Amino acid sequence: MRTQGILPSLKEGGQYGNFTNAQDFQIAQNKIIEAKNDFNRLPAELRKQFDNEPYNLLIYLEDPENREEAIQNGLLPPDPIKEPPKKITAQKAVETPEEQPEPKKASVVSA
Repeated sequence: MRTQGILPSLKEGGQYGNFTNAQDFQIAQNKIIEAKNDFNRLPAELRKQFDNEPYNLLIYLEDPENREEAIQNGLLPPDPIKEPPKKITAQKAVETPEEQPEPKKASVVSA
């Protein structure tokens, strides 16, 4: 039986926004192929952990709790070594004896 009307997904309303940077369908398809090829370059044992689905890997990588394990498995680059901030201390200028001004002499006023 064929019905007429609005598609169920459109009954709730459309999406509005600035889509000027949206890519075309072919670019999106190329990115999907590239992602699958990257996933297929992983060792078979590692792909098996994600049921051979790139999507499952992406979900795994989005979870911050998996970060350390992902780094150990080579899925993410290691965190850059953070050097402790250099401690900057203010040093008081010390005048050498030659640079010290001569003390002023008190003048005596007689009345």
